[in-house]
Amino acid sequence: MPGPLRERVELVEETLEEAPHPFIYRVLMDEGTKHVIEEYRRKKASLKARGDLAERAAAFLGVRKADVDLVKQLSDAFGSGELKVVGVDAGVNYLNLEVAYVPLCCAIAALCSAYDVLDYAPRVLERVPLWDDEIYPEWRTLVVSYRLQFELVEEVVERWEPDVVFFDGPFLYSQLMRGRKGTPYWSDFEKTLEEGVKALKLCAERGVPVVGFVKRPEGCSVAKKLLRAGLIERLLRDTVALKWMETGTYLEPMRYVRRTKKPGRREVPSRMAEEYFARAAQLGVDEEVVSIYFTYVSTGYSFPYKLEVPAPFADRLDELVALTLALRAARSIPFPIYAADSLTKVSNTTRDLFLLSLRARIAEEIEKGRLDEEDMEMFLPRHGENYGLAEAEFERPVRPARSLRRA
Repeated sequence: MPGPLRERVELVEETLEEAPHPFIYRVLMDEGTKHVIEEYRRKKASLKARGDLAERAAAFLGVRKADVDLVKQLSDAFGSGELKVVGVDAGVNYLNLEVAYVPLCCAIAALCSAYDVLDYAPRVLERVPLWDDEIYPEWRTLVVSYRLQFELVEEVVERWEPDVVFFDGPFLYSQLMRGRKGTPYWSDFEKTLEEGVKALKLCAERGVPVVGFVKRPEGCSVAKKLLRAGLIERLLRDTVALKWMETGTYLEPMRYVRRTKKPGRREVPSRMAEEYFARAAQLGVDEEVVSIYFTYVSTGYSFPYKLEVPAPFADRLDELVALTLALRAARSIPFPIYAADSLTKVSNTTRDLFLLSLRARIAEEIEKGRLDEEDMEMFLPRHGENYGLAEAEFERPVRPARSLRRA
């Protein structure tokens, strides 16, 4: 192993709190990495496009080129402060304790212009819950964070009247559909759907385009169409199947439709779309308001990003793609999304400090006689969870609250 790389590996190894058995460690680090590379080399032929695939796939998918002059014009407008764009993002983390799961959710909207943040609007849960019976706690945390994002979209469109809103993530995220109707999970899911419909309706009424920017696309709907057309040999992630796209190009938009309808060439059946249509009907909102188009855009990063646009703004897709390219920042992500993301991270350090503060508060309750010392054990991290303190630290006898706060 090269010297500089070995030094970096040793640095990482020094920070590890504990390592597995030497045999397991050796197999994973030496043999395991070799196996992954061997598997990649075996599959590389199908991962890489055949010589003529890019040209044929581009024709099949209707690849377009962004208007370079429009990109420059929008970049100048944003840089001069003429154009005001909002980025909305959510941050999530959690504690997995013996007594329950504690979600930590927040969201932030950042008003950006001239490559600076002019203002921001934070939002957190009014009450941090204690989920002791949730089967899908991590997914429910995401559901709640989505609701916070939609609420922020409504708030900032009315308060700031921006030119465009970039929403971090897909509007139609089918992975959120877990659990059964009638459960607390589904209740949160329905509240999020309702806020999503209200947010899209408000944007349509005010004429403020809202764009769902997906940093980590997980779908394979476009790849399925390429597979059926015989343009790829096996099903891949969309981002891998479209890696051949050149910077500044994007796909002709496709539309999410009901699963009962036989999809056309530019249509993708979606259960999540059905949920949006049903919720819109209940709220008396035109289905067109929550009908979503999507495309993939190559912004210069290694893989393309996904954009989702509601039907009322589908005729402005060319402009919104050009704006996405004009606002590129780190990793070719639009600056407003990058700014919101940097302001909303609930880091592991924040999570660890939350746990320490929680345990200090429990100690205060014990001193006041409202809790017993045995209750402190209920708030231990579950086996295998690591929150900044060694297991021995958690097993020490309860100390007075002042000492805990000083610690």
